Amino acid sequence: MPANVQNRFKVLHMLSDERSKINDLFELEVKALEAKYMEKKKPLLEKRNDLVLGKITDYSEFVPKYEETYQQVGTIVAGIVKSAKEKEDDAAEALEHKPTDTNHLKEV
Repeated sequence: MPANVQNRFKVLHMLSDERSKINDLFELEVKALEAKYMEKKKPLLEKRNDLVLGKITDYSEFVPKYEETYQQVGTIVAGIVKSAKEKEDDAAEALEHKPTDTNHLKEV
């Protein structure tokens, strides 16, 4: 390889190593965050499992809350209604998007 290509390769390799180190740190933090939230979910998942297995048959704790919110939850889950703020955010994002200029790569 020509010297300038070798040097480019060396720099790219060095940058790739740095990116890999950052990715490793990211993965560690993601695992820690997942563990933290799994601990928060654990009681709910256990209660859910007990409901599915029929260990809990008294639903009086759960039904009133569901009755209060079922229409709102149904709308949200179905994605039927977006708030005005969400619509504004979508429009702003569409305006801000600019395609990446790749003309400088045509000869490469």
